[in-house]
Amino acid sequence: MGLLLLLVLGILAGGYLVLFSYGNPQEVSLNLLGNWYLHDVAVWQLVVVCLAVGLVAACLLLLPAQWRAWGKARAYRRELLQIKKLLEEERGQPDAAEPVVSDAEVSAEEPLAEDE
Repeated sequence: MGLLLLLVLGILAGGYLVLFSYGNPQEVSLNLLGNWYLHDVAVWQLVVVCLAVGLVAACLLLLPAQWRAWGKARAYRRELLQIKKLLEEERGQPDAAEPVVSDAEVSAEEPLAEDE
């Protein structure tokens, strides 16, 4: 939603720059090293410039947030890989999770079973 809003605002800003800054939307004047160049502008050129300005503005404004999100995703991925590695190590050990019952515990339980 935020990217779409920034894109729309950038398109509007680009349209303002192209249409209203130059005064005549059909002709763009460019001052390059003291030489003025006048160019006829088609509607598709105005649309492309507006879209480009909107996309660049959205990318520049959202790049820091996206960079932080990528960093968090990489950290979560590293943590997940560590957990998978530990899990595979635990699975590789035979019967390590089951408790070992000694003979003394078994003999202590037998008289209780006889009393009932």
